[in-house]
Amino acid sequence: MDGAFPVEGKEALGIRMFLFSTIIGQLVFGYTSGFDNAVGMQMVENIPFCHSLAYIVIQEQGYGIDALSTLFFLFGLSSVLVGIVFYILGFLQIGRIVYYFPSFLLLGCIGGIGFFVLKVGLEVTMNTEITLDYNGLESIIESFHLIRVVLFFEITLRVLIRLTKNEEGKQKYTLLCPMFYFLITPIFYLGCWIVGYSIQNAHEDGYFFPQIGGGETVTTTKTVSDTFEDMFKILSFVHWDTICWRAVMKSIPTMISLIAFSLIHVPINIPAFSISTGVDADMDKELIAHGYSNAISGIFAGLQNYLCYANSVLYAECEGHGIFSSFLIVMLTLLLYFIGPTIAMYLPRAMAGTLLLHIGVDLFLEGVYDSYGKYDRIEYTGIWAITTIMSLFGMSAGIITGVISALCVYAFQSITYVNPVRGTMCAKTLRSSRWNRQKKALMILDDPIQGRGNIFVIQLQGHIFFGNVTQLKERVIQLLSDHSSHNTLIVILDFSLVVGMDSSAAHQITKLKEMIHRKYDVSLALFVTGNSAGFPCEYNLSNDLAKPFAWLLSSTPHRNMTRSSSLLGQRQQNQSSYDSMGMSISQQSRNDFRSSCHSSFSRIPSSLTGMGESQMPEIPADYVCESLDGALIVAEDALIALIDPSLLESDSRNKKSHLDLGHIEEHDLALYHLSNLCSDEPQYLIRKLLSHMVPVTWSKKNVLWRQGSKSNAIHLLVQGRVLSVLEDEAGTTEIVNPGAMFGELGLVNDMDRLSTVECLSERAVTYCLSREVWETKVKNDPDLSRCIYMITVRYLAHRVQHVSNRIFETRCVPI
Repeated sequence: MDGAFPVEGKEALGIRMFLFSTIIGQLVFGYTSGFDNAVGMQMVENIPFCHSLAYIVIQEQGYGIDALSTLFFLFGLSSVLVGIVFYILGFLQIGRIVYYFPSFLLLGCIGGIGFFVLKVGLEVTMNTEITLDYNGLESIIESFHLIRVVLFFEITLRVLIRLTKNEEGKQKYTLLCPMFYFLITPIFYLGCWIVGYSIQNAHEDGYFFPQIGGGETVTTTKTVSDTFEDMFKILSFVHWDTICWRAVMKSIPTMISLIAFSLIHVPINIPAFSISTGVDADMDKELIAHGYSNAISGIFAGLQNYLCYANSVLYAECEGHGIFSSFLIVMLTLLLYFIGPTIAMYLPRAMAGTLLLHIGVDLFLEGVYDSYGKYDRIEYTGIWAITTIMSLFGMSAGIITGVISALCVYAFQSITYVNPVRGTMCAKTLRSSRWNRQKKALMILDDPIQGRGNIFVIQLQGHIFFGNVTQLKERVIQLLSDHSSHNTLIVILDFSLVVGMDSSAAHQITKLKEMIHRKYDVSLALFVTGNSAGFPCEYNLSNDLAKPFAWLLSSTPHRNMTRSSSLLGQRQQNQSSYDSMGMSISQQSRNDFRSSCHSSFSRIPSSLTGMGESQMPEIPADYVCESLDGALIVAEDALIALIDPSLLESDSRNKKSHLDLGHIEEHDLALYHLSNLCSDEPQYLIRKLLSHMVPVTWSKKNVLWRQGSKSNAIHLLVQGRVLSVLEDEAGTTEIVNPGAMFGELGLVNDMDRLSTVECLSERAVTYCLSREVWETKVKNDPDLSRCIYMITVRYLAHRVQHVSNRIFETRCVPI
């Protein structure tokens, strides 16, 4: 400022403005912060904005007392607005966004803050600003006589800390540091007396802070009344009739910048202090606390304040905590508010310099040294990048660097550490939930040439984005090339473990689908989303992969699946020729089988369709399913359709929900399902078993049994659907479809019910075998009981080999 300050005691007023905002902040944080060792302080980083506001006011009102009224009004208004913004952010719970900051970003900021505090400590010691160039180096050399005193005290303190650590490496005396700082002043005076160096010469050589203006010199004495008048002078400057509203309007852009800049520090200081203290703080609560502290300070024309990270760390290291200790800090700061401007000139610069230098070194080491070996190379490089940029260009540039580093590290780690292809497997040992097919259908699926060996499953994982989708494509191409000798007909790409995908990757998946068909001659490509919401991306990938088509032999699509277009080539051999081969084409090579599958059309004998010879409906070339089980069902259906589509026709007819079936038709349907379950048993034995089962009709929401109840019956589901629920687990359910037998494990093994079963459809029909009949037949009819035993064994074998056991980790291996 070029003009004269309108009141006396400018320096004293500046110190009290700083202490007033600090007192308000400490009071609020002591009672409302989630940290019990929080230390508040005036936000010194906002001083340049305060200067800008002062220049605007001077341009409008000059240097008079009226200008001071407008300026303090702007200071208070800015603090109130900062407080309101902090409170709104906390109230709306926006603070939780900081939980997504990677820890290396916070450590980089800690290192940058440490270097800033270290630099300020040297500047306070030298009484000059340090620039990071040759002139700055020259000023350090010229003022080295001041710096060496600080270095002496700092080295002494480091040695004392090292000597007083216990066996665990922790500090024995938590008050060592604060007591040492208090002793610096008397030790400095004692040293000057010992070497014969006068205090006056020390003042002239810059070892002490300068005298405070406004008459507060070494010889100045002030009455208590004068002191109280100075204390409340801050509150007396603002007069509504002297405020220049034009200057207020011109200051709005500056205040907006001040508010935005104030918001930068808290989201960094709070998480950083949380890391340093190991306290899991509520960010929203801390934002609301900052809202209160700044609003209260602004009401009294005070400056902005915040939780000071450096001071809080020092306070925490000294084992300071609790409301009482926080209140003592307030009282001590209040004492300094009264006498601080007077005693400041008696304090050596070495005391403040040592304090700041020690804190700065500790923070810098915590950021860049203690983190070494705890982070990988790319993350540790990010720590140094943030620290360096923040040291050279300030906190704003450092935070921007941190965001860029976080994105780069995320992209690099996604490419380097997470292979998008988790694993691959041939489906020979995989089984879908459609395990109770007809014996002929199961023989097709188990055939080494025609069966599940033609299915190849590729399981993906993690995030798929522009950075690793190329790696994914190359890996899939390599896998298909390596597997080409097996003449894969069907490929399943499982996205169940993919947690995210960007639009660029989604487009590449579409191109990968086309490549699978064109280059590797894959007939059927199935894509598993893993959930009902579809693929984890904004782009409608499901729509791109699936288009309308006519599904094989059924107008009703499979459950949890989306229809697609094009065709899987049809098998040219008809049913009679297939039967003549006796369910085996081992005489043909796999290539012959494959080439026959790729013919576009096939004729089905009129005996199968009832309509004379007709063109066989198309099998899809691409399909989107919700689950890997659903995809395997589609693949199995396709393989069966290539050999004997009548098997699917038969299943389709018998699994429809005929609500108007008579007793005879219902009995025949039960016999059909039971024959599938006991495919190796003679027909007379199956009929005998069915004769002991009693039909039971259920309505929707009827409970068949409760979890933990006594097992007293076996049920064969003939019509409708039932739902099995594990009550002790969140949302674990399984739908039981017609043709399944359930409850046999509890009865055979004499176990209580493992789940609750209730009717899911409007109507369901089950055939029930009671415990009394079962116990009688076990003793008197071993052949009949063997049927139930074999169903139980098949059921358990199905559970072991079910595809769901192979999604996350293989714990159930078929042996």
